[in-house]
Amino acid sequence: MLSFIIFEIVAQVYLVMTFYSIKSKIGFHINSKYLILKRILVSFLVVVMIICVPIISMPGNKFLKHALEWNYFLGVITFYLLTFLMWKKKN
Repeated sequence: MLSFIIFEIVAQVYLVMTFYSIKSKIGFHINSKYLILKRILVSFLVVVMIICVPIISMPGNKFLKHALEWNYFLGVITFYLLTFLMWKKKN
């Protein structure tokens, strides 16, 4: 589970960076507010990951570890909701 989350965050960072690099070409297809929200979310997830990985790797309270993992996973999945909302609908 931990390796999935790490690779998922790496992929999300790469995707957000790619969207920002081609924003001028696809700007009329996307809602920029959601792209900014995705950037904030990914930045927040990276910071939380750096803080939580040592906590999760230590022996101890399994409930705390599972709670951190699943709540973090919820944040990772929120990225996909923002992706759905980011794309403008065709008229």
